[in-house]
Amino acid sequence: MSRPWAFPLMFFCMLCMQFDRAPAAPTGRYSAQLALESDALIRVAIRRPYGWAWDRDAAGEPNNHPLPHAVSMESLGTPAAGLVLLWTGKLLNEPRYLNAAEEAARGVAAAQMPIGRIRSHPVFGPAAGGREEVVPVANRTATRCALGLLLATIDNTESTTAPADNPTSTPMAQSTDSHAEALRSAAARCTYWLAKQEAPNGFWPSWFSTGAGSGKAIRLIRLDDADYRDSTFALLLSFDLLHDDVLRPLSTRPLAALLKLRLMNDVHGPGLWCTACTVDGTDIPTGFPNGPDVLASRYAVQTLLGGYLFTGDHTLATALDQAATTLEQARRADGLYDRFLDPTAAADVARSLGEDVLTTQQFFAHPTTKPQDGHSVLTQPSTSGSFDVAEVLGAASFLKSSGPDGYIASMAPGVSLRQQIEACLCGVIDDPLTMDFPVKSQEIPGYLSAHADLWKLGDGPAPDDLSGRVKRLWVLLLRAKLERLAETQRS
Repeated sequence: MSRPWAFPLMFFCMLCMQFDRAPAAPTGRYSAQLALESDALIRVAIRRPYGWAWDRDAAGEPNNHPLPHAVSMESLGTPAAGLVLLWTGKLLNEPRYLNAAEEAARGVAAAQMPIGRIRSHPVFGPAAGGREEVVPVANRTATRCALGLLLATIDNTESTTAPADNPTSTPMAQSTDSHAEALRSAAARCTYWLAKQEAPNGFWPSWFSTGAGSGKAIRLIRLDDADYRDSTFALLLSFDLLHDDVLRPLSTRPLAALLKLRLMNDVHGPGLWCTACTVDGTDIPTGFPNGPDVLASRYAVQTLLGGYLFTGDHTLATALDQAATTLEQARRADGLYDRFLDPTAAADVARSLGEDVLTTQQFFAHPTTKPQDGHSVLTQPSTSGSFDVAEVLGAASFLKSSGPDGYIASMAPGVSLRQQIEACLCGVIDDPLTMDFPVKSQEIPGYLSAHADLWKLGDGPAPDDLSGRVKRLWVLLLRAKLERLAETQRS
């Protein structure tokens, strides 16, 4: 007697056995360590029905008891954790990391305010709530970080081809249509809130306090930190992925505005940028140095570099060439730079520091890989250093010789253009578009040597804080990619 239900039942049982099996251990030292520490990060997630998140100390909850718990949506917080888990899942072809990344994206979306802004430190209870501090200019950091993860999730879900680093990996197989649509909607609302923060003249205003006891704050355009760059990148990436024509002029206007701020006639640094300017772009705010600022110029060049790769606007390429030429000429004999190229400006900064006049009340949460070279506030600025200018100059030179298409293609084997912008928005990297990831296994030793300080983050016990864990996972992810590259070319 035939049993038409027998084969489907056997197939269902075999499928269940497959899911019950423990996941296969990844091969390679760094792949295994990456999986181990990703699992540890997942275990301390604050889990709610509406999504996951992490607090700054990454301690998790005792027995996962759902008490109200403040979590972090800022730089190297929950969005960054979700991002590295997403890319770990793709590299290791492991669904549990992809699903954890989606849960983090849902947690980010749950922290969204009705106006579209993402709360910096929402409280995860029965619902995600909390208030934002009232300041003269809204902090854009958490919303940009959220966009980094949300857009990466959208990009991964909609991808129709396997990533170059792992041809067998798949998009988030368990991502439902309703979840995907909710994340896309959250990303669009983030983008429109962010776009409303852009001034009509295309600038990104911030605020500054003299710290002289008056408590008064002034609005200004600050160029010596990542805020202008990352806000511009967020709109460029959103337009690239959401395909909303309304975003086209909004994403390119800050680039045109940045060109207008160049110090074209300054004898100390023609074509470079100053530390800050007034909101109309016509003057230097009181207490800020005159003349070219190498750190501000590095951020500006990165902004134009990303803008050129996304838009192909040759006007940006011309400005890049001039800035690169000036920065080459400004390099000292020891290979370092004086941050302030105008000698009178450098003296003003030194005098202000001695009088303890310049302080800032706004937190810019974008750490650099070399903190001694990356101070963005003027309380204790580095007045000399490398400021990571060499990497930017190398990128500008390669772009000039290869063109935008060749440059984008060269990044694809390691970390693609979109991925580098996503990592930048989440605070994982501060040197976007300048990575020299190997294409061939024989290039690996040179790459390891060039970034020797970075690999130290993968040694020793795992950090207790979330930002430390995320940076370490990023390093392990790069090392695991190198392992895969070496294994692929050996076989």
